[in-house]
Amino acid sequence: MSIENRRGVFYPALICAFALAAAVAISHPVLELATNDDWSYVWSARVLADTGHVVYNGWGAMMLGWQLYLGALFIKLFGFSFTAARISVLIVSIGTVVLIQRLFLRFGISQWNATIATLTIALSPLFLPLAYSFMSDVPSFFCLIVCFYSCVRAIQAGTDRAAAGWLVFAALSNVLGGTVRQVAWLGALVVVPCTTWYLRRRAGVILTGVVVWLMSAIAIVGCIHWFNHQPYSLREGLLSNPHTLVELVVTVKKSIKNSFAACLYVLPVLIGFLWKFPLGSERARKQSAIVGAFLVLITLFFIFHRGSSDWLAPFSGNIVTEKGLDNASGMAGNPPDILSFSVRLILSIVTFAAAISFLLLGWNSYSVENRASQSVSAFPWEALLTIFGPFTLVYVFLLVTRTDIFDRYLLPLIFVFLVILLRVYEEEVGARLPKISLFLVLLFGAFAVAGMHDLFAMGRARLTAADEILAAGVVRTEIQGGFEYDGWTQLESTGYMNNDRIRIPAGAFHPKTYLPMFRLAAISVFGCTPPRSIRVTYFRLTNHPAIPLLSSRPFLITPGCLRILALFTFTRCLETERIFFQQVDKQDSNVALCEVA
Repeated sequence: MSIENRRGVFYPALICAFALAAAVAISHPVLELATNDDWSYVWSARVLADTGHVVYNGWGAMMLGWQLYLGALFIKLFGFSFTAARISVLIVSIGTVVLIQRLFLRFGISQWNATIATLTIALSPLFLPLAYSFMSDVPSFFCLIVCFYSCVRAIQAGTDRAAAGWLVFAALSNVLGGTVRQVAWLGALVVVPCTTWYLRRRAGVILTGVVVWLMSAIAIVGCIHWFNHQPYSLREGLLSNPHTLVELVVTVKKSIKNSFAACLYVLPVLIGFLWKFPLGSERARKQSAIVGAFLVLITLFFIFHRGSSDWLAPFSGNIVTEKGLDNASGMAGNPPDILSFSVRLILSIVTFAAAISFLLLGWNSYSVENRASQSVSAFPWEALLTIFGPFTLVYVFLLVTRTDIFDRYLLPLIFVFLVILLRVYEEEVGARLPKISLFLVLLFGAFAVAGMHDLFAMGRARLTAADEILAAGVVRTEIQGGFEYDGWTQLESTGYMNNDRIRIPAGAFHPKTYLPMFRLAAISVFGCTPPRSIRVTYFRLTNHPAIPLLSSRPFLITPGCLRILALFTFTRCLETERIFFQQVDKQDSNVALCEVA
């Protein structure tokens, strides 16, 4: 099938969109509590819906822009709920997936490979929880994909006027879209001028590109100036990393880990290079033997030095960790490992082997019998590198200068990596990814769905426990319900976060006073070790609704200590100044209120 005919077949893109929507639905993501940072953004969307004003709260340094208006629209239509706000972003996520599949085809990639690569993103444990969150990562990613798509259309345009028109659309849509998250403006500031340079021989394109770039730069400077003067907004410097020697070492370590993480998230495509690695020559067989010996040594090292397990998959953190998706939330207790050491080791070794196979293939410039020759109508490598090369360099530079490098920041780089991998695969290995690629897509998708289900189930358990404590007469400001719960409590109490980066209004920040832990009612849904010396005060029977949600999760085993999986709260009795430890037993659902000796 020709490339033009492939573009006309739309149903694979719809399949990818349906797969994303179905994965979200199966995970049962019903929760009136925030996940990760979206409590701050949902609060701003609610204020916008109620008052018509954009109000920041001293937490994120993102402008949020059109995302706030989209969330406010859904809140207006369906009433306030975290679910309504999340559905607004889910629609954007579905559009992103459809556009990604179509863009892969525009790059000259086959329909099968384009669909597998799109599902690699859509069902990724990194993308799926963000697709149903009011975080700004996916909306920002969507803006960049729109810009990439428009620039590709400009390069493939049949007339000079059409090429100029697509460049104008790419710039203007990116300036508007970038208001959601400032890094998305790299589309207008970097990708569009690079595309203009590639099309410089077309009549009128240079003039159009220069004009739209100047207009974009002026509009972006104006937006940043407006944002920096909003109450409780946070300014983000170009170079936020202190660049001390210690910070430099930490940054290098984080960068290496995130490079490994990127390879892990594209493994369904990267595995094709390992699966079909050519062994026809003596040189290739020697290379394979050396690589095999190296991987054996790496395996033995991790087996005998488990203290270095933070270098194992999933490598980075924040969204995907060995303890599940977006787990912990700052609650008391130690969550169990969902990904065991052996699973992480196997994933790491396979990822390393696949990545090395790709590098060796590029080094050797091998071709096999089933090599698919580059079509005349395929997207030129020069154009591809013109669009992605400068963008990737600038994005990586901005990434490594941040204080924190989270795995969710990798989404644009993962897309670029997939395009490069697929083009190299089709030109050097074969026209079609092996079936094991589809198997890994489904395997990663199953983990993502299960992890997302656990994430929301844990959130419902926490919320149920907090509501029970509220019903007992404890005020909300005396409850430590985890990061998201506490963030919402802070906003509901004061309207903004006590952040030392706030410049407007002056004096908004107050030095923090740290209270002893026992002054708060702390909620945890993990297996946890209670105090060694406790005296039972009384028992009461209950059928706690949180227990069924947690009964299937593995629980922490601590030698010599009481081992339970359930709900723990520490409550301070204001009348007697006594501290109580509340234990919900896993087996008989009895609640024991125990006084700490």
